[in-house]
Amino acid sequence: MRFKLVLLALLLLQMLGASFLLALAALHWFLSHPYMTYYAESFLPGASWRLRPWATAFAVFAALELLEIAVAARAIMTFRLPRSSRKVAASARPNDHGPRHGLRTALSPVVVGLQALRRAVGRVIGRRGLLGIEHPYFELQFVLRELLEVVAQIVQLARFASLVARPWTNQALALAVVVDCWSTPVIQLALRGHPRRSRELCVLVDVLLATATSVVVPSYLMLSNARKFDFATFAFPPWYLYNDREFVTLVNEHRFLLVTSTVDGVCKLLPQVGCFVAMRSLRLIIDDERRSQSDPARRPKPSGPSGTDVVPAAPVGASRPLPSQRRGGSRTRALHSVAHTVMIALGVGVLAVHAHATWRTLPDVDGCHQRVSPWFGAPTAVSCAIFEFNCNRRGVPTPGNDSLLALDQSALVSLILSHCTALVVPPALRALPGLSTLEIYNSTVVQWARDAALDADVHRQLSYLGLIRVNLTGLPDGLVPSGSSSLPLSLQDIEIAVANLTTLPDDLADRWHGMAVLYIEHTLLAEFPRALQALHVDDLSLACNAIDKMPLLRTEASYYKLSMACNPLRELPPALARGASIVRLGLEQTWLTALPDWVFSSVSEGAFLWDTPLCRETSTLPPPVECAASGEFADGNFPLPLITSLREP
Repeated sequence: MRFKLVLLALLLLQMLGASFLLALAALHWFLSHPYMTYYAESFLPGASWRLRPWATAFAVFAALELLEIAVAARAIMTFRLPRSSRKVAASARPNDHGPRHGLRTALSPVVVGLQALRRAVGRVIGRRGLLGIEHPYFELQFVLRELLEVVAQIVQLARFASLVARPWTNQALALAVVVDCWSTPVIQLALRGHPRRSRELCVLVDVLLATATSVVVPSYLMLSNARKFDFATFAFPPWYLYNDREFVTLVNEHRFLLVTSTVDGVCKLLPQVGCFVAMRSLRLIIDDERRSQSDPARRPKPSGPSGTDVVPAAPVGASRPLPSQRRGGSRTRALHSVAHTVMIALGVGVLAVHAHATWRTLPDVDGCHQRVSPWFGAPTAVSCAIFEFNCNRRGVPTPGNDSLLALDQSALVSLILSHCTALVVPPALRALPGLSTLEIYNSTVVQWARDAALDADVHRQLSYLGLIRVNLTGLPDGLVPSGSSSLPLSLQDIEIAVANLTTLPDDLADRWHGMAVLYIEHTLLAEFPRALQALHVDDLSLACNAIDKMPLLRTEASYYKLSMACNPLRELPPALARGASIVRLGLEQTWLTALPDWVFSSVSEGAFLWDTPLCRETSTLPPPVECAASGEFADGNFPLPLITSLREP
């Protein structure tokens, strides 16, 4: 019973690893869904194509683990007859020449193939296989394998420190990696005279530490973010997306969880492979001991007086080892010592670098809302993931160029320029390659020149631009590329709210690329911009402007959401262009008194007319028309009250 409990505990540990791999595969596969494109491109700008291949890789390896768990569980729970009883049972079995015999004959090639595959796997990860726990060179191959796993864990720890702003998790993960570096050399040196005990303890400690670093910590991050996701709408709530700390945490933690490169994927999978091999070897050893306890003929010979393992003597007539073999043993011991030294040195290095990055003394920077601790950040710069330059608090009309250069440029993810009376966007903006979100709030934009422009070659991770409560009559040069320059391809969300914007350039569709979200709300636009008719946008909002007429949409125009709410809109076009389609149409707080037929035939999910004359005069309207609001906010899609509460002067 004791052995069964130990084996079941190992199976539960392996089940935890397999479950995590399945969850990681599901996360990658889920984000590859077309509805999740916005989030996938925010987390992995330009690299979302990696999601499905790595989802498949994680799922395949998880399936192998589950298959191994099923086989092991069956072996543990099945009653095994003694060998003599099995022989009697086999001799008593009648010959079967019926249909079953024919089925066995037909399946014999498959059985032979599976047996050959099992033997091949056994030669690699079996008990006495190349990676097995009873291989003659187990100590050496284990420490080399452990060295590879430790390097993979160090790579993941460095990424964790630069991305995740959870100090206690960061320090616990670093401590586990350091202990993993030191555990194998310490155990092998301390139990040098007890090789079997040393092997089992090394494998057990390796499994526990690898599970903690590669399964428990990532699972915690995954669950903490999954709780906030609304699976009914396939979206995170607005308060979560528009809150700087929450959104940057969401982006950075998913960049740690998801595979960003081939090296990153291998480093995520390598500890899982090591755990799989180690637990299989350990389970085989314990299962062998269980069988030995139940079968006296298989029990090992008693140990010597000192209690150490007895090494059987060589048979009579056996030849002595060759000199080359003795030299090979010497080389093996030397390599073993070198590997031990390297692992101890790695542990010391990780401890020193991580402690320096975490506790180095740096000046407090006003406006740094979230700090991270990258290992190799700028030595004298503050590593801020979120930085707000509040001109009002600093008593200046605009930030200087050096105010951004003083930051660790590789760590900055979100930049906010707020409360600036004469904002000149600094050219240092082009020195921030890791920028994901940029917001200008409550400012008068005096100049945004081309030397500070958003550029596809520099800002490859920028996904969101917000211009909120800005004095801006037209789009500045920094937002309208010319010549060979272009907007970052990763920029898929531009939101302008409360601005004195009157027009858009007619050739904007040639200068901008299609995007997922474009909000232009609470401005002075008096007509539906011609440029937007030629620009592909999935979610377009022109709410709360001065537009009184909606034009005929372009041929093949397709909108998931189109909002014309809170406009003095009196009529819709009598027909849609050929191939045009709208999933959700927002017409709240307009002046509409009638609807054309295409609203009932071409709007697939809902046309929302809350607080309109039509809804006030008509009690019931046929679907898809609803006398309700399309979103959570009554004055447009952009959450102005939330942002106002976050941007105090």
